[in-house]
Amino acid sequence: EKEDGPLFKFYEVILDVGGDFMNKITNMRDLTLFAPSNEAWADSNLNNLIRNREKLREILNLHLVQERLPIDKIKENNMNQVATAADRKHLYFNIIRGDNGDNNITLTVEGGGVNATVIQPNIAATNGIVHIIDRVLGVPYTTVREKLATDPMLNNTNFLGQQGGFNNELGDMNKRFTYFVPRDYAWKKAEIHFPSAHKKLFMKEYSYHV
Repeated sequence: EKEDGPLFKFYEVILDVGGDFMNKITNMRDLTLFAPSNEAWADSNLNNLIRNREKLREILNLHLVQERLPIDKIKENNMNQVATAADRKHLYFNIIRGDNGDNNITLTVEGGGVNATVIQPNIAATNGIVHIIDRVLGVPYTTVREKLATDPMLNNTNFLGQQGGFNNELGDMNKRFTYFVPRDYAWKKAEIHFPSAHKKLFMKEYSYHV
């Protein structure tokens, strides 16, 4: 990668961390790499990560999928998730379609609690495909409240949490939270199987939180 290339910082990180990651992406026959842009690596939250090589290797593997995944394949197969090279870690996809029924789509990918947008897709390589993304996956940079408000796969849970001000507490930086959050896909399934309960839950006069 050239110094003025869009992935130069990612390339530097791979070289710096050592280990087998470079050998892995060089020798694999079919792969997809979700590669953070140079701007993504400028986030100050990454300073401690870059010094922790063991954690950094895990993060790099989170960006690697061991099959070719062009955008069209993800879209046409309606793929929701895929395994990564990181142990027991998956990526989760969400396709945002353009207004007015046009063919423009935006693909977001979530990994390790971080949601990123594919800003340059389908860069062809001899042994796979590279999608450039705008965030480093696996390194949180938002509060739980901000995550709910910005993740396109959590719109329904965010809506419920806004009722009665529940979400406000989740922005408290002095507290630590673990929040088991249903994705929109889960709410859609609930609507199919429990239509009456779902309808009441999303009416403001019935909204509540668990």
